[in-house]
Amino acid sequence: MASRPSVTFAPSFGSEDEGEQDFQYDFHNVAAHQQQHMGPDHNDPRAAAMQTTGMGGGGRPNLLGTYALNSGIVGASSRNLNSAIGADDGRSLVGALGQSIRHHARMIDGDQLLPAESTAAKKAALAAYDPYQDDDHVSLAPAVELNYEKEAREVKQHDGGSAALRAFAANASVQGANENSTTGSGRIHGAGQSSVAPLAETTSSRFSLSNWFTNSFSNLSDRGAKARFSETEEDEVVAVIRDGGTGLKGGGSKLFEEAPKERFVVQTSGSPDVDTPRAPGRIETPFFWLVPRSGANAVRTVMWRCLRLAEASEAGAGEELNVLKIVDGEDKRYVNVDLSTSKGLAHAKELNLASSGVPDVIISGDMHGTLELFNNLNRARVFAVFRNPIERAISKYYADLASDPDVAGMTLTQYVRQGGHRVQNNYLTRHLSGRYGGKLEVFHLDVAREFLRRKFVVGLARDLPATTNLFTHVYGWNNTAAIMGMDNAEQCYQTIFNALTDSSPPSVDEGSEGWKLLVSQNWFDLKLYEYAEYLFQQQIDQLKKKGSLKLKATAYNRTMTSTPLNAALAAETKANPPKPVEVVRLEYSPLKYVVSKVSLDFKLYTGRTLVESVLTVTDNDLQKGESDVGGEDGLVLDGEEATVKLLELSVDGCEGALVADVDFFLKPGKLIIKGDTLRRGASSNENVMVVRTTVEIVPEDNTQLSGLYKSGDMYCTQCEAEGFRRITYYPDRPDVMATFEQVRVEANSKDFPVLLSNGNLVKEGTCEGGTNGDTRKFAVWSDPFPKPSYLFALVAGDLGCLEDSFTTMSGRNVALRFYSEHKNVSKLSYAVESLKRAMKWDEDTFGLEYDLDLFNVVAVESFNMGAMENKSLNVFNTSCVLADPKTSSDANYFRVEGIIGHEYFHNWTGNRVTCRDWFQLTLKEGLTVFRDQQFSGQINNCAAVTRISNVLTVRGMQFKEDAGPMSHPIRPDAYIAMDNFYTATVYRKGAEVIRMYDTILGTGGFRKGMDLYFKRHDGSAVTCDDFLAAMADANDTDLSQFSRWYSTSGTPTVTYVSSFDEEKGLFVIGLSQTSRSDEPLFIPVALGLLDKETGEEVLPTTVLELKEMNQTFTFPVKGDVVPSILRNFSAPVKMVPASGVVNESDMAFLASNDTDGFNRWDSAQQLYAAAILKVMDGKEYAETLDLVLSTFGATLKDASISDDAIRAYALILPGESTLAEAVTVVDPPAIRNARKFVKKAIAKKFKTELTAAYEKLTACVEADTVFKVDGESTGRRRLRNVYLGYLCALDETAEQQIEAAKIATAQFEAASGMTDKLAAFNCLVSMSGEGSSARDAAIQKFYDDANGDPLVIDKWFACLASADLPDLLDRVVKLTNHPDFTLKVPNRCRAVILSFTASAAFHDDNGKGYEFLGDMLEKIDKVNSRVSARTTASSFLSWKRYNEERASMMKAQLERLKAMPTISNDLLEIVMKGLK
Repeated sequence: MASRPSVTFAPSFGSEDEGEQDFQYDFHNVAAHQQQHMGPDHNDPRAAAMQTTGMGGGGRPNLLGTYALNSGIVGASSRNLNSAIGADDGRSLVGALGQSIRHHARMIDGDQLLPAESTAAKKAALAAYDPYQDDDHVSLAPAVELNYEKEAREVKQHDGGSAALRAFAANASVQGANENSTTGSGRIHGAGQSSVAPLAETTSSRFSLSNWFTNSFSNLSDRGAKARFSETEEDEVVAVIRDGGTGLKGGGSKLFEEAPKERFVVQTSGSPDVDTPRAPGRIETPFFWLVPRSGANAVRTVMWRCLRLAEASEAGAGEELNVLKIVDGEDKRYVNVDLSTSKGLAHAKELNLASSGVPDVIISGDMHGTLELFNNLNRARVFAVFRNPIERAISKYYADLASDPDVAGMTLTQYVRQGGHRVQNNYLTRHLSGRYGGKLEVFHLDVAREFLRRKFVVGLARDLPATTNLFTHVYGWNNTAAIMGMDNAEQCYQTIFNALTDSSPPSVDEGSEGWKLLVSQNWFDLKLYEYAEYLFQQQIDQLKKKGSLKLKATAYNRTMTSTPLNAALAAETKANPPKPVEVVRLEYSPLKYVVSKVSLDFKLYTGRTLVESVLTVTDNDLQKGESDVGGEDGLVLDGEEATVKLLELSVDGCEGALVADVDFFLKPGKLIIKGDTLRRGASSNENVMVVRTTVEIVPEDNTQLSGLYKSGDMYCTQCEAEGFRRITYYPDRPDVMATFEQVRVEANSKDFPVLLSNGNLVKEGTCEGGTNGDTRKFAVWSDPFPKPSYLFALVAGDLGCLEDSFTTMSGRNVALRFYSEHKNVSKLSYAVESLKRAMKWDEDTFGLEYDLDLFNVVAVESFNMGAMENKSLNVFNTSCVLADPKTSSDANYFRVEGIIGHEYFHNWTGNRVTCRDWFQLTLKEGLTVFRDQQFSGQINNCAAVTRISNVLTVRGMQFKEDAGPMSHPIRPDAYIAMDNFYTATVYRKGAEVIRMYDTILGTGGFRKGMDLYFKRHDGSAVTCDDFLAAMADANDTDLSQFSRWYSTSGTPTVTYVSSFDEEKGLFVIGLSQTSRSDEPLFIPVALGLLDKETGEEVLPTTVLELKEMNQTFTFPVKGDVVPSILRNFSAPVKMVPASGVVNESDMAFLASNDTDGFNRWDSAQQLYAAAILKVMDGKEYAETLDLVLSTFGATLKDASISDDAIRAYALILPGESTLAEAVTVVDPPAIRNARKFVKKAIAKKFKTELTAAYEKLTACVEADTVFKVDGESTGRRRLRNVYLGYLCALDETAEQQIEAAKIATAQFEAASGMTDKLAAFNCLVSMSGEGSSARDAAIQKFYDDANGDPLVIDKWFACLASADLPDLLDRVVKLTNHPDFTLKVPNRCRAVILSFTASAAFHDDNGKGYEFLGDMLEKIDKVNSRVSARTTASSFLSWKRYNEERASMMKAQLERLKAMPTISNDLLEIVMKGLK
């Protein structure tokens, strides 16, 4: 995986044609239901008949008919029932059943399905509920319990009544609304059971028959009945129920088998779907359903006060006349009806309120009762405001606390436990599903969701302004005369909303006992509210895009069978986050059980993704003992319960459901399946252990960009290091290498026509399961090579493709496909060519051939890293793969080529051979960085330039890391968050360690070591020690001392002292080393000698092996020489003279004469640095500055330098970060000012020469009309822009400012490519005085020219955030409020935040820069903890190296971050290290 952005700123899943499975609803087992509700003797045919029959006497609609599990499910009639239990008993019981059934159905239905008297029955049942007398009434459960005393007496009067009937009448009971109960709502016992009490003793029993019925027919089997919603006529909300064919066990009824497909229907003919256009000839009236304590009153106040709408509500009580009219009251306009009582509703119906057109809006808390006013011709358009159920419940609690004597003095916990009907109990789900009493099942939640989606315009209390705007636009109220005539409508709205906010009740701590109880008791409503939030945003988006509501069925077309298995754990860890655990390298232990084969099935829906996994488990040959897992051995699966909802868990061969804490354990971040459970299943499954899970995740909410997430309009994954556990439960560690035999991905074919995963494409096509006629597509992928989970990848989107091919050295043809958004396909060509060059180079250099027939690359805008080497499906940050002259600089081109090579090279060094554990990360990353560096230098014939660029990064970033609290060896010893160790040390210093192998062993010896490494370890997960052993064994050499590099942190220092013995003709150099290692390191020091008189090389590069703390090396020479030490940066060390003072004359000599390109540049850098630091420290600098000017002039004029890029690097002053590493106490403003002083001195001295050279190169650039990215062209552009930088440094006078602005503007406007344009822009953004107008014009033009291109806008932000201006912080604050700025896209966040923190202005003495970063980090950590951690590491951690004032202010920000109520493990680890 490339981390460069942080550096620079199963077969058993079913066939595809069975679309019904995609929206299945799972229910509890039928047999289990019988056992629970009927008792053990459930073979009694009479009891079975009672359970499956609901036909009312006299041929009235039966329960299954009105509740609309239509008659096919039982095929029963009253005649059937009578034959089973006796005619008289049948008539009597069915009469009782019929009354209750009609009552229950009436609570749901919105149309005239039942006789009129059912309304009165319903109103009688709801006598305890008056939404207007008690605006906060929540639970209806007690109100729907009916007294069946009369019916029970009628049953008793019949002679010969069956024992089964008497038992049923005597023992049926209901538990009301207590959903925490574990028992059913009623029990039916077989005849003759001794536990049945005599009927006479139970005549006053109270029960809810509707409750009993719903439980009876909603508890269908996981493997049996299935259901999915279907789009039907708009007057029905329909769920199709499918029987899995299991029937009822134990000789029970076979009626379910006889009715394989039935329907559950909620009649809503009086309310059209939200996306149904208005129909001619129909009167439609907005109906506002009042949800208590949800902000409905505020919206209602807006309707009458600001919009002056005439409402039909309870306001007309006492004025009910026989003619409808509008009453202009003192505070509102209302219709003379009262919709708060059954009498008032009946009167309104008599007056034909629905067809009158009199009210502008109808308002009522009785949803179903009010819907009865409407029909297909006169319809209600339903809307409502919803609020978080827990907030509503807490608001209700405080209201009762103040007004209800029975509640006074109760704590919230006592209130929830003792408050009875007062306490909220899934109010919304019950109302929308019609399940007013008894135990809720998930099926009711699904009905409520579908009702909400189809029928409601949804508002949210948390955003009342947007809610009001939504309602007014949907219903056209914004065009009413009332609004048109008001000048202050918006002010009117805001006054009302402010008043509501000001009266908010006290809050309750999340995680408190009362809060947990409310969450548990209102689980269904919380899920429903999540869906309401989704619908709210979807409706607003649809309205913005299309001007109307056209909503698709959403992810909730299938739901879990019950509360997720890990729901309690998720709630607990959210309330009480576990303490971070440090992982220690020496405590590594292999797992006892590992996964050998994997099948995955992804079903992607908007707002919800289902992941089914089938894991084939085997014993681990590397682990013979038992793992200590709760005292038992077991299979340990990783999973983040906060993001992964475990819906189903099973082990093939194990009968029945697995039992928590018996068969498996759930711990924070872990699912452990006991070894006994695995073996028990294997014994019944041909000795094969197979584990199956189904989980739910929400990629759209994943702002961490780890796991499966949404980037723009596409889904993609990032699983390294530990992201797979955010997708499903799995042993998410690199030493578990499994074959991903099948990965099936399914999504909407219109939005996601491209479905990608690892390996080869096996099959693709269309399948059922879409909504609104949408077609779904599937693709099946198979990867034959075993891999760890971090290499898994999935991408789904509407993507364009650029395809090419490559023929391997064995003659195989490999298809190369690069995907991006359609608009960016033209920018993929350079990446494709780079890949083909990398494939060829790897074959030529290491003999490594690509191993599959397909190689896919996908460009993703929101990506934490640079790119990811997933097997055959590389995912790239767009900044690392897209390139064209107009939007990309030369640096971007080089970066694309390097990272393309890096990720491809990982196929062998990372994928085929991976790391055993994450402590070995440098094994793959350090090795692969070295390989991509070699590739970039050799393929472009610019080895010296590439080496200079790499060393600048090492010295500027890695050395800084080594000197701070995050210092660690390339193989760390411990970590809390592994993501924090994708560092410059692991990558860059790791690459330097690999380079030292090459330096010590030679190129040929290194190749032999690589060959042996692959021969030994192909297909394995290994360690750094395994790599070292292969290198040593292949070359028959002892590298044991070299291994100390893997365990030594910090930057070693090598001091040197030299002398020339003229008499003996000997040059002697003494080397000494210091490091944090207790024993000496093996340090290769490359040395060359140049004759001091002639400048000729007298000793070519020779590698000195420094293995002792002090060593002396002697060389015979003919005359005095100048040593060129540490050529090509042969070791990642600091090389310093023993005296502590650089010999400036020698540096000037080497800068002009060294034959090693790297050291020639480095010598000039040391000389430049000496002058800058003397200026900064106030020391005498004149002599040193003269040497600088002389060296600069010589380099400027040296005709022997044929490479413009080398000349450009030799003329550039060392950067501020490099200079900071050369001082003890860092003072960034002082460093910047001193550097600017020296730069201006050079510009003044050589202005004429610089101008002439600039103009000459400008003519060459303008004459070259064909854009090229070859070494000559890029070198020319680089050198020209170095000249431009010096010329624009002359800005002390108004005349100089005008001249600088003129030359920079000319280049900016004439630039044909991004390289020259960006260089000029960088100069312009820092101009002030007379250059201000040119600066501002360029800022606007650059933004306009970007035309929304994200990568160009990133450059714009980065340049502005790093400008050298006195008011930079104020400008950066404004940038964070820019419409194009977002914290959710790492590229954009880094462009602003990291650019600013790299500037001297960040360290202004007032400390405001530190405060700004602290503010931003608090926000970033909530969105993406990986970005927040890395930003902190690069800015605050080195606080001890600053003066006391700055150090204290930086430390204070670390303390502030540490004290955050919720801080991520990523950030916490960095902060804690920083505070040590």
